Amino acid sequence: MSDAETLNELLSFLDRDGCYSAFPDEVIDVYLKRAGITTDDVKVKRLIALSAQKFVHDVAESAMHYSERQQQQQTEGDATPGASQTSQAHVLTQDVLAAALDEFGINIHQPTSRHM
Repeated sequence: MSDAETLNELLSFLDRDGCYSAFPDEVIDVYLKRAGITTDDVKVKRLIALSAQKFVHDVAESAMHYSERQQQQQTEGDATPGASQTSQAHVLTQDVLAAALDEFGINIHQPTSRHM
């Protein structure tokens, strides 16, 4: 399949009424307006929504990996011979989220304040 065919297939998919993302068109409208972008093209809005959904998914997946590694390191440090290792629920902490976002070039660490 050529790039043009792939693009046409994507655009026709975005034009369908059954194409929904995690972000409704109305939410995308609000953020486009905040960014100073106005468009009535539904395909553009849905493509932006799909891109945002992919970004959120990638960040969440990266955060899950950081959380798993952090959990493994804690388990290895606390391991006692013969103890069974049970899986624990993953918790999204500020540190895990910061590490995941750092992979995408986004820094959310608060600068240290200087009090005199």
